[in-house]
Amino acid sequence: MTPLRVLDSPANDELKIERRRSIAFVVAYDGIDFCGSQKQTDKRSVQGDLESALTTVFKTPIEVSMSSRTDAGVHAMGNVGRFWTNHSIDASKVPFALNRVLERDVRVKSAWETAESFHPRHSARVRTYRYTIDNSRVENPLTSRYVGRMRGSLDVAAMQSVCSAFVGTRDFAAWQNAGSPPTGGTVRNMTQLEVASRCEQGSNLIDITMSANGFL
Repeated sequence: MTPLRVLDSPANDELKIERRRSIAFVVAYDGIDFCGSQKQTDKRSVQGDLESALTTVFKTPIEVSMSSRTDAGVHAMGNVGRFWTNHSIDASKVPFALNRVLERDVRVKSAWETAESFHPRHSARVRTYRYTIDNSRVENPLTSRYVGRMRGSLDVAAMQSVCSAFVGTRDFAAWQNAGSPPTGGTVRNMTQLEVASRCEQGSNLIDITMSANGFL
């Protein structure tokens, strides 16, 4: 059952009943100037910017949940988030409202109303990450914001030959960061791991693209 919230109407003595709504959205951002996606008290974050924009638009504090946590300097084309609101705004208008107050390096691309049971992290079926390496002899300043750098020549064919060993349901315990094991164990289902080379802006770039139901 959808929870109802009863508020005193500021205009008259009548009671106004508002429905608590779950709004999901897709956000893209250039991560260079962020400490990461997750909110921190003393640094700029994607979550912090989104919550600040939502508070400005809806004139009440609003918290955001996100599907993936990205590190400092990492970009996103489609990170999914969710917030709760009692406002009657059409969900399709949320991007326009938020983008008017957000900085230009973060943009809400779309939004829609979801079921109450939806959670951007727990409901996600697949996540896709791409790591791009500049393997040119000289670093290109036009791509340096968005790629890693490796001077030594990489053997793309050799990299491609081992991709199939990682695809499928595997225990990736050996690949996790140091520290406590993640919640839910270390078994993940990787559905894609591809290595491809391309030329862009005069640079020799190597893309490593991976998709899985989750990462460690």
